[in-house]
Amino acid sequence: MKQGDVWLIDLEPTVGAEMRKTRPAVIVNVDALGKLPLKIIVPLTDWKEHYGNAPWMIPIDPSAQNGLAKKSSVDCFQIRSVSETRLIKRIGEMTFDEILYPYQLSFPECASVYPTGKRTPTKHCGGFFNGLRYIDPGRNRNRLGL
Repeated sequence: MKQGDVWLIDLEPTVGAEMRKTRPAVIVNVDALGKLPLKIIVPLTDWKEHYGNAPWMIPIDPSAQNGLAKKSSVDCFQIRSVSETRLIKRIGEMTFDEILYPYQLSFPECASVYPTGKRTPTKHCGGFFNGLRYIDPGRNRNRLGL
């Protein structure tokens, strides 16, 4: 279970508008992160053309590498931490360019968290996981290349 792996995951029980049922999801947390048996995942859903207007929906074409059977969308608005016991079967993996970099740009868009303190995504997102917390550019200028 590592970053970029695509797993079939059981999301039941759910509440409200949370994504339901068993579906593919991609693991996005850094492999060395955390001591608890949890993974941060982003679930996938069938691609629909109107998702092209939503910056948090990342289109993914099926391939032998990712194990998907049809064009799908990674729904960055549905990110969550789940128990490893919800992960049923590994079906593939995604490359950094395929999911992790687009996710890095999409997450700040839907959470209004931009590492540089700006209100637009930039190339200064730092490491993949830095996009999940605010980074003060004054304290981190050298590391962010500002």
